[in-house]
Amino acid sequence: MLRTLAIGLAEALVAIHRAGLVHRDLKPANVLMSPTGPRVIDFGIAAAVDATSSTRSGLVVDSLGYLAPEQILTDVPVGPPTDVFAWALTVLYAASGRPPFGTGRPDVLLYRVLHEKPDISAVPDTLAPLVTAALRHDPPPTCSPGLLPTPPTPSGRRRGSWPAPGVYPPAPSPAPDPSPAAAP
Repeated sequence: MLRTLAIGLAEALVAIHRAGLVHRDLKPANVLMSPTGPRVIDFGIAAAVDATSSTRSGLVVDSLGYLAPEQILTDVPVGPPTDVFAWALTVLYAASGRPPFGTGRPDVLLYRVLHEKPDISAVPDTLAPLVTAALRHDPPPTCSPGLLPTPPTPSGRRRGSWPAPGVYPPAPSPAPDPSPAAAP
């Protein structure tokens, strides 16, 4: 079940990133399990991959224990690695049943995210190297689901291959602004 969750979330992130978005709030509360696998929900703070700020001014994010370091450090761009870091934390939570950075005051959680490594001992050996790589602070590589084994389909064949690790097509160009230009 954990492997299904990890693979399904990785597939979802690939689709999200290919659409030119970064979710920025992936956490257990934003994942629904369905009979066909996990579904990522709540795109309330999602942004275009090339967005320049991590949150709107004054916005309080309630998922401090699932933030990536670049979401805390204002001079580091937020992008797909942000979601990859949260993917690892979500998989870790599913494996252990505990928040990866524990609980506590906001300042304590932020410190832990920036300076500590969560205990991944509950993650099976087959997923531990991927979770460890995704939790790097320098920043982690873009979502590399090609490293994950693809589950067999009901017919026993493997599903289509994912892109090679770190390989993404260029983000789509933003849609033109539909608002009329200001008259001089």
